[in-house]
Amino acid sequence: MPLGDIELWSLDGTWLNWADDTDGHQYVTVVNLTPYRMIQVKGPPEPYQFSTWDFDDIPCGKARKNEATYDTSLGTDFTTTNGFATCRLEGTDKQFDVHVATLMDDPYSRRVVFDLGNMQKGWRELAIPCERMSVARVIYGSEEFGCFDSLQLNAITWQRSMYEVIKDRDFRHVVVPGSHDGCMSKVNDINSGWNGGGTSGNTETQSLDHDNQLKVGARYFDMRIVSTNGGAFWLAHVNTEDSAVPTGSTGDSLEALIQGVNRLMTDYPG
Repeated sequence: MPLGDIELWSLDGTWLNWADDTDGHQYVTVVNLTPYRMIQVKGPPEPYQFSTWDFDDIPCGKARKNEATYDTSLGTDFTTTNGFATCRLEGTDKQFDVHVATLMDDPYSRRVVFDLGNMQKGWRELAIPCERMSVARVIYGSEEFGCFDSLQLNAITWQRSMYEVIKDRDFRHVVVPGSHDGCMSKVNDINSGWNGGGTSGNTETQSLDHDNQLKVGARYFDMRIVSTNGGAFWLAHVNTEDSAVPTGSTGDSLEALIQGVNRLMTDYPG
């Protein structure tokens, strides 16, 4: 597998322009966890002012990184740019749309709309994080059990709601949402935990705290637990765990983490 590229923090929220540091390149990833093939419906409207527009079918159980690259060679007004893709769930009357467009004169001009109105899931507009990055959406469920997607934040008890489906499955046959460095939604100072040059730019990895990650469905978290300040335990994110002078910070305390899990189990039993 080839090595990936690491994007510069300075490119976060890059304004679309015709400068050397902006190539208009970005992706829209769709993860198909339904039992149906997602069929790309060809036809109008044709994508307008894109140098690359690569959307295609997505088999059951697969993900596809679709490419949508704004044409920065045209020198035109990006607020007139428009790309539209429709996917139909094979064998059903369900479909959804992906709309890549810059329809407003806004400092954050890279935007994508996921429209699942036909599936009774509404729509959501998202900003593409930065240059050559992807916005992802997971769609799962079936005609029998209903369809769900990763932007619906109301499935707190998703395990219980689909218990009859997953109760006899091996754990490896259940897709479980999780988060990386899951308790790093904040950076501590010297009065709370520990900080060794950690900033929001180099240390924070989550926009939601641990409680809210649980509420939106996350069920596993990779964490680095450290002892500091006289033996208290904290979740941390550092560049090198065994360094004498690591760079990074602590986030939530281990005590707060345990309290959050217990609170979820009390508020949403089962």
